[in-house]
Amino acid sequence: MSKFEVIVGGALLSALVGGRALVMRLLKDDEATPRSPVPASPEAKRGARRTHRFGRAPQGSRERVAAHEAGHGFSAWISLYVTNVKSIVIQEKHGQHGGQVQHFGTASPSMGNRWDSIVISLSGIAAEQRLCGSLFSATAKSDLLRSLETARLLMEDEALRGCSTVPPWPHHEVAGTDVSDVASMYTEPLTSRENGILRMCFRRAVWIVRTHEERVIPLAEAVIAKGTLTEDDVRAILGERPITLFGTRRGT
Repeated sequence: MSKFEVIVGGALLSALVGGRALVMRLLKDDEATPRSPVPASPEAKRGARRTHRFGRAPQGSRERVAAHEAGHGFSAWISLYVTNVKSIVIQEKHGQHGGQVQHFGTASPSMGNRWDSIVISLSGIAAEQRLCGSLFSATAKSDLLRSLETARLLMEDEALRGCSTVPPWPHHEVAGTDVSDVASMYTEPLTSRENGILRMCFRRAVWIVRTHEERVIPLAEAVIAKGTLTEDDVRAILGERPITLFGTRRGT
């Protein structure tokens, strides 16, 4: 082996050893460097919020009924057409729980009030779907019947006026909110117009619960704890109501 080959070989070996030492030092320094937590994605945050007591609540349970009634209650609370939300109640009978939200609308129902009434009727189902992980329970049959009856009243109003109406809420709010086949929830066939009205209203109900989930959950928790919530109780949880169509300032 020539002297030149020995010198070159030694230089290469020295470089390899030195490079390995540098890499090991960098790795050690990296391990010792505190890491900032990676911000959770919106999807991860939504998943984290779903790990609450309402997830997979069984049919007829206090948790499922509370979630259902909280959906109704919150939707009524933010409606411009509801003058008063008197109470939210859950009761037990023969080991099963039921509930109701008592609220009052305008003295003479308007077209907008018809639309909002359907949304309120379907918001309990939307809350069950969002919080409990299933579409709706058997106790929602009365909500489906009420929503269909109101849709038909709206269609009668449209026939008298000779024109179709549109929902009173901004379209962009519910844009991108997909819902399952609404017609499959009803036991009788729907006309094209009935299906269109109910689908638009259910999209609105789903959007309300999804967007305000972190406010619906405390409302449901309070219903479980107290059984009956008065309007003052609801106000303490949700804050003042928005401005209604009657010119009364109710905060936001």
